[in-house]
Amino acid sequence: MADDRAASVGPGRLELLLTLGALAAFGSLSIAMYLPGLPLMTVEFGGAATGVQDTVAAFSLGLCLGQLVYGPASDRWGRRAPLLLGIVLYLAATVACIVATDLSALIAFRFIQGLGGCAGVVISRAIVRDRFTPQESAGVYSTLMLILGVAPILSPLAGGWVIAAFGWRAVFWVLLAFGIVLGAIVTLRLGESTSSETRSAARSEHPFRSYWAILTDRQVAAFIACGGFVSAGTFIYMTLSPHLFIDGFGVSATNFGWFYGAGSLAILIGSQVNRLLLRRFTSHHLLIWSTRLNLAACLLMLASVARWPQLIPAFLIPLCLAFTMNGLSSPNAAAEAMGAAGWRAGAVSALMGFAQFGMGAVLAAFAIRLIEGSGFEIAAMLSATSACAVVCLMFARRAPAVPTHNGLADS
Repeated sequence: MADDRAASVGPGRLELLLTLGALAAFGSLSIAMYLPGLPLMTVEFGGAATGVQDTVAAFSLGLCLGQLVYGPASDRWGRRAPLLLGIVLYLAATVACIVATDLSALIAFRFIQGLGGCAGVVISRAIVRDRFTPQESAGVYSTLMLILGVAPILSPLAGGWVIAAFGWRAVFWVLLAFGIVLGAIVTLRLGESTSSETRSAARSEHPFRSYWAILTDRQVAAFIACGGFVSAGTFIYMTLSPHLFIDGFGVSATNFGWFYGAGSLAILIGSQVNRLLLRRFTSHHLLIWSTRLNLAACLLMLASVARWPQLIPAFLIPLCLAFTMNGLSSPNAAAEAMGAAGWRAGAVSALMGFAQFGMGAVLAAFAIRLIEGSGFEIAAMLSATSACAVVCLMFARRAPAVPTHNGLADS
């Protein structure tokens, strides 16, 4: 193949995975770390909780829209240049968030911050496709989820401590330092992963044609949509969880991270179980069964909170079961879609990110306006997104083991 895949073993493997995991963490770290500060922000800006929660939705929207630009750009011009451009934009927007004195301005700056941070999210997936074979990639994505899983587990805890000591704006100073360090690592250590032949092939096709080819391939589109619905449920929970735990269950801001981190830990555990199961089962079969079990766990959560609405375990235990299945579903959906990407890896990764963060942003914005955010309502929305993921897979055919060099794999 024209793609310049590095060997999956060697002295640079661990460093590469750590770097890619950090790049993919731009999204979750930039959201989860300041979630404990949302109630304080509501007081400072003198508005309704909905307005402050819009800062989360704005970042998610920027995170999804920007990927549609960075994906094709990284196919056409290489991975490094768009990645560095995104990091610079992220740093500039983070500084603007630190000095923002108006809620509307903060929402706008968070949107721009998402536009910058999404470069790491979309391009890290494409680099995996560049450097590893389709058979390896499901395990690699699970490894990245192990690295990525640390962010949503530790960042709300760290954010709660930072906010308690220095206020919510201090979170953005931490994010600024993270972006600077990662930008230096990318500049000095991360080499270009695409070949000149791959970039030339991508430049021969208009980005809109690339997207059209992807969306009209039933198999790839089904995997992308499935991954989008799986991630949408996570985003809904992420956006509404501060209100549920802090306002509904009476959990303190400093302890909120422990409860939020339980779901993230479940995803992390699921991703590592997935690595073990991949030794015996295909990623396609694991994707089918994990989405079905995810739906079953969400329905259990719905029944449990209907019976015991004031008990945290009635909500949290089934949630962790569902999120464990998410830890299996997400890497396998990515592997199935990216395995058929060919030289359109950046475009496929962009559409995956757009589906994941776009569905999450839209449904979360819908949820914070139309529901109160009770455990039962959250469980109902998670059940609906899980059911949609199961339906999507009914339209998918199993991806071929080896993609062709001309774009999407032959069906």
